[in-house]
Amino acid sequence: MMSGKDREVRTCISILQKQHWDIVLPEAYGRYCWGSYQDWLILVKHIGCFYLEISLLNPCSRNKTDLPKTWNFYHKIVLSGLPILEN
Repeated sequence: MMSGKDREVRTCISILQKQHWDIVLPEAYGRYCWGSYQDWLILVKHIGCFYLEISLLNPCSRNKTDLPKTWNFYHKIVLSGLPILEN
């Protein structure tokens, strides 16, 4: 996924299928995509100089889970499992 933070429309690229397509993700506006875990995107928003706001977004179901704010010196995010969603 192309990671321009100030866009609602993101471009997804599949190297294996040699295709690209656009997806509308208003939930991702103002955030960078720092990767994915299974069906979830890891979205990050810089808050000031020292903090990051991190959330997980499932682009198919539009479910979103906000994680606790963290310091801005982290460069790697590791998830140990999927978020538990309440119905």
